[in-house]
Amino acid sequence: AVAKVLELNPNHIEALSLAAALAVRGGDVELAKTYSDRVAAIDSRCETLPLAIAEWLSAGRQFDEAHGYYQEAVLMAPASASAWTGLGELYMQVGREADAKEAFEKAHEIDDFRADIVNYLGLLDDMELYDVYETEHFIVKVDGDYDAVLLELVAAEAERIYSDVCTDFGHEPEVKTIIEIFPDHMDFSVRLTGRGWLGTVGACTGNVIV
Repeated sequence: AVAKVLELNPNHIEALSLAAALAVRGGDVELAKTYSDRVAAIDSRCETLPLAIAEWLSAGRQFDEAHGYYQEAVLMAPASASAWTGLGELYMQVGREADAKEAFEKAHEIDDFRADIVNYLGLLDDMELYDVYETEHFIVKVDGDYDAVLLELVAAEAERIYSDVCTDFGHEPEVKTIIEIFPDHMDFSVRLTGRGWLGTVGACTGNVIV
């Protein structure tokens, strides 16, 4: 589809940006650079390119690589709510919730009409009051008004199976895994998507299990 767009308009920035993102995800750095260079020749300060690459890397759980592109996007377009929101969502994926709140606050200053930003900010305010229990390998968070009984139980069970799971996968995480338990479907769905009405299920995003 991108190729067809570029046949009609070889200077279509959105199509060139998407082509670059697909090349990056496919591991073809040289091909990605050809598309990036074409975008730079048209508009060297266009955040569409780094934002597209960041979104596709994030979708592939390549968060470290995506982070640099999101930062590039907000530097290029500090007045872009989409760039700040994308950065905030990445921080949510990897459990950097204080950084996520800061990014969402900047996005909200730019665009106070986006429901997903308002939802994230409201949830993050609530989560600052959650009970937290930290072990050698895990950080467990629950709403103490509903699920305090689960806090140490979940942490103990996670630690009990930690060695077995790491052995099965031949991998030990470099950082602690965050486990967050929400009292209702709406908060849970907002945590994952920014939208409280989506039919989500339990998920692992980066180093966060929700």
